[in-house]
Amino acid sequence: MSSQWTRRHALQVGGAIGIFGVAGCLGLSGTDTNSPTLNQAAITLLNGGTLVTSPSCPCCHGYADILTERGVDRLDIVEQKNYAEPKQRAGIPRELWACHTITTEGYALERHLPVEAIEKLAIERPAIIGVVLPGMPAGSPEWEEALPMSSSCTPSSKMGQRVSIFIFDVC
Repeated sequence: MSSQWTRRHALQVGGAIGIFGVAGCLGLSGTDTNSPTLNQAAITLLNGGTLVTSPSCPCCHGYADILTERGVDRLDIVEQKNYAEPKQRAGIPRELWACHTITTEGYALERHLPVEAIEKLAIERPAIIGVVLPGMPAGSPEWEEALPMSSSCTPSSKMGQRVSIFIFDVC
């Protein structure tokens, strides 16, 4: 895997910023349980998806509950000791792994993503393998006392055998 930046990489970064930057500037705010129902595109994207988690992680069910409260009614939750398999299959680099992964319609969603990022992904349907939120966002279920983390989302783009990861601030 090459770490050299090409013009193609620069264009991918620009596209990723356009896709998720607007969502962040309009209020990418974490997992606020008082928010209204997800938009229909996000509900459609998540319904039929699978959330794979470690049996020892308490926060993942809380995150699934938030999605359910917002209109998602067919998200399967699978607890398995080897929860690395969906991350490896999706091509998410090990250093970005978290306690759970949602796989749905060809996308991998890693960690407690703000619902606005899921909505933007569902509407835009970019050519990426998924979205990762590095760190544990403050206020996440079961982690209410967590330190504030970067407000960056990480779209992951897979081209052939190469995986490129782009991290950027949304505002």
